[in-house]
Amino acid sequence: MSLPVIVFIWLIVVRVLELRNVLLFSSQNYLLMYDANSRQFSPRNNVVFFSPDIHDGTRRDLALSLYNLNQSIILSSKKCDLPKYSIVRSMRRNDSELTRPMFPSMFITNETMCSKMDYRRYNNVQAEKVFNMMKDYSKISFVDAFICAFYPPECLNYVTTNKTVVFLPAHRFLLKLCNPYHISTALYWMFHSGLPNIRVIAMGRYDKEYINYFTGVDVPFLYPSSLHEYTPPITRTVLFDEILVAPFKGRWARDYAAQLNDIALQKGINITFMTAGQKLRRPFTYHDLNRFKAVVVFPYAVLSYYLCDIVTACIPMVFPSRTYLSTHTVLVDYRNQDYSYCNGRAQMPDKHPNSHHPFSPEDNSTEARYYWTQFAYFFTPCTTTFDSLEDIPRIVQNMNYEELYRCNLQYNEVMKVHNRRVWSSLIDSIDHRQMANAF
Repeated sequence: MSLPVIVFIWLIVVRVLELRNVLLFSSQNYLLMYDANSRQFSPRNNVVFFSPDIHDGTRRDLALSLYNLNQSIILSSKKCDLPKYSIVRSMRRNDSELTRPMFPSMFITNETMCSKMDYRRYNNVQAEKVFNMMKDYSKISFVDAFICAFYPPECLNYVTTNKTVVFLPAHRFLLKLCNPYHISTALYWMFHSGLPNIRVIAMGRYDKEYINYFTGVDVPFLYPSSLHEYTPPITRTVLFDEILVAPFKGRWARDYAAQLNDIALQKGINITFMTAGQKLRRPFTYHDLNRFKAVVVFPYAVLSYYLCDIVTACIPMVFPSRTYLSTHTVLVDYRNQDYSYCNGRAQMPDKHPNSHHPFSPEDNSTEARYYWTQFAYFFTPCTTTFDSLEDIPRIVQNMNYEELYRCNLQYNEVMKVHNRRVWSSLIDSIDHRQMANAF
């Protein structure tokens, strides 16, 4: 069965209603991505969002996704400016230029405002501090909604503003909440307060199902992406014979590349594995990624924005199988209990009776890891998997690169249409609300 057929079947199973909105086929290296109906998913509303996100990946995702839907966003964090490696750096403007709502647009606040942004404190004292800061913000009358993807609990500090508050967890919705009081407070405001201005949308299928386990609620989800950063060519030119190994930072990928080169040599397979840094000796671009034959990825998390960059470039991808991930220490950042967050101290709530999941996502058993990795961002209809390091050189040698590339092109368009639909629904649900007079 060819990969385009697999994609077609996947579409039927996952989103039947979207079939009439996406036309997927390839012929003589030409791919028609959208039919005319896909553009029906366009918001009627214009909204100004404000985000205190600290993560570069979510900040550029939010900025570009909203910009491409003719919306506006103001970003403010300790980092203040947007990352140099992204096209958003050249698109952003200072909010001093914001004299009236402008669409589409992306703004950053001035350094004084950025310096006031504080993180990972969720209590009444911090909420009152945030309320007073926003009440004094000269552009607050333009803001329609606050949105938080990383860290998602940051939006707890904005619920008293009377503006719409959008929790968009991109990495576990209770991230960094470790004690029962903080967890129950977050659950109350997000799911039980009854306030009409609270929205919860998951950034990815994994977070959607994670939320369901603890709340029994099936929230909508968006695909995390950098899809608006780069448009891959329909027909690509492969310039590099080496197989890329990721992630792109640290020694981990270099060590794996060395192991894979030893295995290939022992098996008499003429393939070389390298990291982007080893090959390019400079920061990579999306165009660089697109020109490698394929990439072997050892993911440390179920969602990372370097994974989004790989998906955007459409390079054929090889990942560990669910069996491999459940029996080897590869994923180290997927639970609230993990070292970077609560480090085993989180007192997580019990499974909600309405949840359909048999294992907790915080359970570190082999069975639970195997179950939950099915929702990882990187398992797409186009992903090739391995069960052993020994298998990788032969898998890569026998891959149909061009067929996988076309599959990736198609899958990216599926994600774009899905996101456009979900974003449009959210945007059209937001009305303009005045800032509350008092905390």
